[in-house]
Amino acid sequence: MNFNFGNINTENMSYSQKLAAIIARMHKLKFGKKLTGVSEIEFKTMSAISRISKSGDVKVSDIARYLELSAPAVSRTMKTLEEKEYIERHTDKQDRRNTFVKLTAKGEEQLKAWMKEFEEFSEAVFARLGYEKSNKLLEDLEAFVKASKEEMKAREEAKK
Repeated sequence: MNFNFGNINTENMSYSQKLAAIIARMHKLKFGKKLTGVSEIEFKTMSAISRISKSGDVKVSDIARYLELSAPAVSRTMKTLEEKEYIERHTDKQDRRNTFVKLTAKGEEQLKAWMKEFEEFSEAVFARLGYEKSNKLLEDLEAFVKASKEEMKAREEAKK
């Protein structure tokens, strides 16, 4: 199957080359910049805080693990979010190494607005694709993630 990559002939490209090219093109869309007043990492971080907080207190290390980012990278984002008054941080009194984070009312309100923007955008894109293609895309992406995890596990076990 050929893909539209401008004037690049994809006929002789491997699956991995095509996937890398598609991911690069998706990354260039910079959807995060389309959201009002937020960077992509701020949006992802606030979304993570919201999701994780449903099961209790949220530590910076939990967010880093969830987003698969380093703790220092998450801490830098936290500083920006705190300056914008979207989050509050406090240190654990029992273990000062732990910092807990929560969304402020302003942060929750802003996240809801961004989620609404994201939802409207996504639904419009899926409407352009149509019901069948949208469902197939989502099923195929889920299958790809599952196969990738299985391959990673197999490679880890082969190293032992």
